Amino acid sequence: MGVEFLALFFTMVVCLILGMGLPTTAAYVLAASVAGPALIKLGVVPMAAQLFVFYFAIIPPSPPRFAPPPMPRWPSPGRIFG
Repeated sequence: MGVEFLALFFTMVVCLILGMGLPTTAAYVLAASVAGPALIKLGVVPMAAQLFVFYFAIIPPSPPRFAPPPMPRWPSPGRIFG
């Protein structure tokens, strides 16, 4: 259990780093060709390993989901419009 978890964690980190510097397709192809077979040799189901790599390779280009929406500039209470 511990080795698989560490392998998944490090695969996640590598995929995120690759995704920050490469286009989505290139990040997935590179990560899937390196990390995918390593996960499969550790006993992860092949489809699960590929989907895991795919998921973490396509996350970095997408905008952060926790970013607050731009707030409109509300006038201060004492401000006079004119």
